Amino acid sequence: MDTQTKGLPSFGYVKIKLDHGDTMICESGAMVAMTTTLQLKTSLRGGIIAALLRKVLGGESAFINRFTNLSPEPAILYLSPALPGDLVCVDLNQTTIRLQPGAYLCNS
Repeated sequence: MDTQTKGLPSFGYVKIKLDHGDTMICESGAMVAMTTTLQLKTSLRGGIIAALLRKVLGGESAFINRFTNLSPEPAILYLSPALPGDLVCVDLNQTTIRLQPGAYLCNS
Protein backbone atom coordinates (compact mmCIF):
# COMPACT_ATOMS: atom_id res chain seq x y z
CA MET A 1 0.00 0.00 0.00
CA ASP A 2 1.33 3.39 -1.00
CA THR A 3 -0.16 6.75 0.06
CA GLN A 4 0.41 10.29 -1.16
CA THR A 5 -1.18 13.41 0.29
CA LYS A 6 -1.93 16.12 -2.26
CA GLY A 7 -3.72 19.46 -2.47
CA LEU A 8 -2.17 20.68 0.78
CA PRO A 9 -2.58 22.79 2.85
CA SER A 10 -6.14 23.92 2.13
CA PHE A 11 -7.83 21.24 0.05
CA GLY A 12 -6.06 18.06 1.06
CA TYR A 13 -6.82 14.63 -0.31
CA VAL A 14 -5.00 11.32 -0.19
CA LYS A 15 -4.22 9.04 -3.14
CA ILE A 16 -3.92 5.42 -2.04
CA LYS A 17 -2.53 2.61 -4.17
CA LEU A 18 -3.98 -0.70 -2.96
CA ASP A 19 -2.17 -3.89 -3.94
CA HIS A 20 -3.98 -7.23 -4.27
CA GLY A 21 -5.68 -8.10 -0.96
CA ASP A 22 -5.17 -4.65 0.65
CA THR A 23 -8.10 -3.08 2.51
CA MET A 24 -8.69 0.56 3.43
CA ILE A 25 -11.30 1.49 6.06
CA CYS A 26 -12.64 5.02 5.82
CA GLU A 27 -15.30 7.41 6.99
CA SER A 28 -18.47 7.26 4.90
CA GLY A 29 -18.62 10.06 2.36
CA ALA A 30 -14.81 10.35 2.14
CA MET A 31 -14.39 8.61 -1.21
CA VAL A 32 -13.77 11.00 -4.10
CA ALA A 33 -12.82 8.52 -6.82
CA MET A 34 -11.81 4.88 -7.13
CA THR A 35 -10.74 2.24 -9.59
CA THR A 36 -13.72 0.17 -10.69
CA THR A 37 -12.08 -3.08 -9.55
CA LEU A 38 -12.30 -2.17 -5.85
CA GLN A 39 -14.94 -3.95 -3.75
CA LEU A 40 -16.94 -1.67 -1.42
CA LYS A 41 -18.71 -2.83 1.75
CA THR A 42 -20.55 -0.47 4.11
CA SER A 43 -21.33 -1.39 7.72
CA LEU A 44 -22.09 0.07 11.14
CA ARG A 45 -18.96 0.81 13.13
CA GLY A 46 -18.99 -1.23 16.34
CA GLY A 47 -22.66 -2.22 16.29
CA ILE A 48 -25.84 -0.19 16.54
CA ILE A 49 -25.36 1.34 20.02
CA ALA A 50 -21.67 2.24 19.54
CA ALA A 51 -22.37 3.68 16.08
CA LEU A 52 -25.21 5.86 17.35
CA LEU A 53 -23.14 7.11 20.29
CA ARG A 54 -20.26 7.93 17.94
CA LYS A 55 -22.69 9.83 15.70
CA VAL A 56 -24.35 11.79 18.51
CA LEU A 57 -21.36 12.44 20.80
CA GLY A 58 -18.48 12.45 18.34
CA GLY A 59 -19.97 14.05 15.27
CA GLU A 60 -18.75 11.18 13.11
CA SER A 61 -20.68 8.99 10.73
CA ALA A 62 -22.33 5.87 12.10
CA PHE A 63 -21.15 3.95 9.03
CA ILE A 64 -17.74 2.97 7.70
CA ASN A 65 -16.70 1.88 4.23
CA ARG A 66 -14.24 -0.92 3.49
CA PHE A 67 -12.50 -0.82 0.13
CA THR A 68 -10.73 -4.07 -0.79
CA ASN A 69 -8.69 -4.78 -3.90
CA LEU A 70 -9.54 -8.31 -5.05
CA SER A 71 -8.00 -7.74 -8.48
CA PRO A 72 -4.45 -8.94 -9.25
CA GLU A 73 -3.64 -5.44 -10.52
CA PRO A 74 -3.05 -2.44 -8.21
CA ALA A 75 -6.09 -0.18 -7.66
CA ILE A 76 -6.28 3.53 -6.83
CA LEU A 77 -8.54 5.14 -4.21
CA TYR A 78 -8.86 8.89 -3.57
CA LEU A 79 -10.18 10.08 -0.19
CA SER A 80 -10.89 13.58 1.07
CA PRO A 81 -12.34 15.00 4.31
CA ALA A 82 -15.72 16.72 4.26
CA LEU A 83 -14.25 20.10 5.23
CA PRO A 84 -11.26 21.94 3.73
CA GLY A 85 -8.00 21.65 5.62
CA ASP A 86 -4.65 19.98 5.93
CA LEU A 87 -4.09 16.22 6.03
CA VAL A 88 -1.42 14.34 7.94
CA CYS A 89 -0.61 10.64 7.66
CA VAL A 90 0.44 9.22 11.03
CA ASP A 91 2.08 5.84 11.59
CA LEU A 92 0.57 4.60 14.85
CA ASN A 93 3.30 2.06 15.61
CA GLN A 94 3.74 2.46 19.39
CA THR A 95 2.23 5.96 19.19
CA THR A 96 -0.95 7.38 20.69
CA ILE A 97 -2.63 10.47 19.27
CA ARG A 98 -5.78 12.29 20.25
CA LEU A 99 -8.08 13.72 17.61
CA GLN A 100 -10.92 16.17 17.80
CA PRO A 101 -14.36 14.83 16.82
CA GLY A 102 -14.73 14.42 13.08
CA ALA A 103 -10.96 14.37 12.40
CA TYR A 104 -10.79 10.66 11.42
CA LEU A 105 -10.54 10.00 7.69
CA CYS A 106 -9.19 6.47 7.14
CA ASN A 107 -6.94 3.64 8.30
CA SER A 108 -5.52 0.44 6.88
